[in-house]
Amino acid sequence: MDSSIWEGRRAKATEVELAPNGDLLIMVGKGDDALDIKVSSIVLNLASGVSLAMLAPPKQIVMPNANPKTVLEFCKILHHHTEDLEHCDAEQILDLVGIADEWMCKKVFKPWIAQRMTKMNDQLRAATSDAFTMTAYGNLIQSETIPLVDIAATMGMEDLFWTATKASLLARSPEWMPPSPGKLPRPEAARYNRDIHEFLVKTRAQYLKQFVKNIFDCLFEGFTHWEPTETNRPGCSLQTATRFVESLDNAGLTKPLTVRHQERSLLSSMLALQRLVRANNWKRIVLEAPCTSHGNPCSYCSRDFTADMFAMIVNTIEDLPGVCHYCFFSTDRDPLVTKGPCSEHH
Repeated sequence: MDSSIWEGRRAKATEVELAPNGDLLIMVGKGDDALDIKVSSIVLNLASGVSLAMLAPPKQIVMPNANPKTVLEFCKILHHHTEDLEHCDAEQILDLVGIADEWMCKKVFKPWIAQRMTKMNDQLRAATSDAFTMTAYGNLIQSETIPLVDIAATMGMEDLFWTATKASLLARSPEWMPPSPGKLPRPEAARYNRDIHEFLVKTRAQYLKQFVKNIFDCLFEGFTHWEPTETNRPGCSLQTATRFVESLDNAGLTKPLTVRHQERSLLSSMLALQRLVRANNWKRIVLEAPCTSHGNPCSYCSRDFTADMFAMIVNTIEDLPGVCHYCFFSTDRDPLVTKGPCSEHH
């Protein structure tokens, strides 16, 4: 760094002392946000796989391009000054995980992350467990899924990894990929996380296609082209089913992987189907069927299509898997499992 620039940076740096009699100065950032963080080299040596023993007095670590706030929060955690870190969201925690991974101190860092992630994990579990809570937690699923996948993958957190990957299968469009993983500076960590997101891309497309199949399987259950009763006219079931299909197509639910609906996720498809089957137009299709209008509905038109579609959504969510961290990264077994990560790895 040019000496004049460095002197300007030093003049503006704010000093923060985390350890009384600290013997190591971490000089991070530039300009008005620059910090000089005084820490204990003993604490960092015990926590980190990066040796500081070779640093000559005065001991200094210079990090001009790092985020001062993130480095300060990282040092606070290692020095057990966590009382003011309750505000951290998933994106901020992922920033901290990147430093912990780079400094090889994940083992020391993991208990704090696990404590912070417990509530988030429970909320995601609730949000992805049935068709009713997922509506209330829709924004949470969308905003927190991706950083949680990366956090859990990097830190080896089995429960959170399973929950976050299931939420990712539910909430993201099939072709969605995260931006370049700059928060994970170690190439190995970035590659592992890239692998899981590529796997999720393929799996999301697979389950969105399966959901469309489930819609049609539900719709055509008990379907017949003609039921010869006194009040039925030929083609009663066909007319009713055709109108249902047209309604589904208008809502973009028959071809979710086409260009027109490329942003559609499994979650948004489920919510769109919920809205559709609750609407009066959907219920009117059965009421206007030839057999129903004659007062003698056939077995097909007697079905409660709204209830049947809701039951199908519930079953689809229950069958949606998450990814087992151990199976994905350490074995050749199918890593997709329902109900939770493989118990034998805990």
